[in-house]
Amino acid sequence: MSRYDDVAMVLKDERFSKEFRTLFEANPKQKPLWVPKILLPLMHHMLHTDPPDHTRLRGLVQKAFKPTLVERLRPRTEQLTAELLDAAHNKKRWI
Repeated sequence: MSRYDDVAMVLKDERFSKEFRTLFEANPKQKPLWVPKILLPLMHHMLHTDPPDHTRLRGLVQKAFKPTLVERLRPRTEQLTAELLDAAHNKKRWI
């Protein structure tokens, strides 16, 4: 089995959750992560939801991410990536 297969298995396994709320409900002794109040809205988005909410939200945004539309973004995405990599390289700050 490949590492891809491992990841795909975990993503499909209902025992694993992407929702922080589910994690803390399943393990009440676990302290919730401290997050600044201003960032709390950023923790509630479709990438942190489980089905059926994720499935419903994915259906709503899927039209905006059709391959033809995403492909039209390629030149600008490549340009921005090159600019950001150049800027990072020029700073000479490596972690």
